[in-house]
Parts: sequence; structure tokens; C-alpha cells
Amino acid sequence: MPLFEISINYVSWFCVVFVIAAYIRFYPREIYDNKKVWGIILIVTVLTGIMSVLLAIWAGTKFGYRMGYHFMSDSNNLLPVLIGISSFMFIKNVEIKYNRLINKIAASTFGVLCIHANSDTMRRWLWRDTLHNAEMYYSSHWFIYPIVCVIGVFVVCSVIDIIRSNTIEQP
Repeated sequence: MPLFEISINYVSWFCVVFVIAAYIRFYPREIYDNKKVWGIILIVTVLTGIMSVLLAIWAGTKFGYRMGYHFMSDSNNLLPVLIGISSFMFIKNVEIKYNRLINKIAASTFGVLCIHANSDTMRRWLWRDTLHNAEMYYSSHWFIYPIVCVIGVFVVCSVIDIIRSNTIEQP
């Protein structure tokens, strides 16, 4: 019998993905710096994610169950992790000049994670009760709705974190 139980939540899963990225950065290989290869891998993983949702929607309507988001429903599934790693590997190789706005937004991303995915209550309220995401897989807006929701949540949480940073951290 174990002495304690380990619970994987979004913050701890973010740390796992961060450790994977740190390993990649700490032990460089020539392939890690190939922007073209990682761009192709990113496109393939994103299209695989989209196709998994479409296939699950098709299977759900054919066999009578609603689980269109099954393979992408949680960040600690293999497919979202592969998309995250390929996104990281592609973006790390893109040369972007210094931009104050990009750096300000990038600095708020951990705050965005902590605000919108800090607890089951917040996730349930935001994604299920307020935005009704699972139900939207079977609506006529199934393709654009998740994009608008994610961008909207990111913008609102970024603004909250930037206000927090300017009012609490700065003084």
C-alpha cells in the first residue's frame, strides 16, 4: 500500500512537459534545430488531433454515443503532449526579434494556466457550465467555436494576469 497518492493536475502536468522541454534543450541534437522537420511534425500532429476529433464525432453519430473530443479531452493524453512538444520545437527554432508586447503576453502565460485551470471547480464552471464546449462538438459551429473560446479565455486571463502584475508585483 503506497504511503501517499500522486495526483496529476494541470500545473503538475505543465511541469512534466516543461521537464521534457528542458531535457531537449539540455541535450541538444542536430535534429532539434531543424525548423522544417519540426514544422512538418507540428502540422502532422495538429492534423492528427483534428482528424481524431472528426473520427470520434463520426463514430459517435454512427454508433450513438457522444465523445467527439475523446482523444483531445485532457492535456495528459499522448496526442496533446505530442502537439505541445512539436509546437515547442518549432517555435524555439523561429527567429523572432525582440517585441515588448510579445514578451508581456508570454510572461503572463503561466498566470493564464493558473487562472483558468487551477481547480476542477474552475474548469467545470468555465468549460462545461459557461462555454458548454462538449455540447458544441455537435453544433453547426463546431469548428470555429473552440478557437474563439480558447482565444477569448487566453485574452481575458492574460489581461487579469497583466493587471495583477502591474498592481501587485510592480509596487
